[in-house]
Amino acid sequence: MNFINVNQYTNKKRHWMRGKGFVCVYVVAPAPEGPSKVGYAVDIFGRMKGMQTGNWVKLYVHSALWCAGPPVAHRVEEVTHFKLMDHAIGGEWFNIRPEEAEEAVKKVAAELYPSLRFPDHNEMVAMLKTLPLDKRDHVAA
Repeated sequence: MNFINVNQYTNKKRHWMRGKGFVCVYVVAPAPEGPSKVGYAVDIFGRMKGMQTGNWVKLYVHSALWCAGPPVAHRVEEVTHFKLMDHAIGGEWFNIRPEEAEEAVKKVAAELYPSLRFPDHNEMVAMLKTLPLDKRDHVAA
């Protein structure tokens, strides 16, 4: 199972992202076959830390779709939960594979906000690397 290393979001990067209003809708799962949790967070690093503390099973972030602010992320999460209702097993957890949950999130985002762009994790990391936020991300000229 491919998963996101949330350690790529350093303190400086998370601070910059919060200041710009970025919020992610994420999919978390303990295994490739699921179950999957769909949620949203201003700070995915902090959110994962909190979730892992409350879980005996190792959790992995499968995907993160970055949104323009909490209202957009909350609405995408809410509608995704509604569309996945037949697979609900409790709270924000669904008895589906993480890939299915990711596709549902992307589809809902595109349907609700067709004029907005939703960078995924790889796009966000690439964009963050162009900013002078961490010394280790830049080579001196």
